[in-house]
Amino acid sequence: MTRKLRYKHRTINPNGKTMVAARLMTTIALVAALGATAACGRRSDLDTPYGAAVQARKDAEKAGEPLPPEPQKPVEDKPFILDKLIQ
Repeated sequence: MTRKLRYKHRTINPNGKTMVAARLMTTIALVAALGATAACGRRSDLDTPYGAAVQARKDAEKAGEPLPPEPQKPVEDKPFILDKLIQ
């Protein structure tokens, strides 16, 4: 006994414009969301922890607030033997 497979043909939506409009609006919303999240932050160099602590101390001094503790200078970077391989 063999069965005949019947496939449904896709019917074209008589109001096809709503499908296009929905896809267009979804695409615009996704692009807007991606653009909004990609633009977050500020454009500058990264702050080191020491530099941020020094800046926070200067800002507190200008504002007349209690000063945070004096930041310690970072330890001088010691080169490692394998550093030459990644340069």
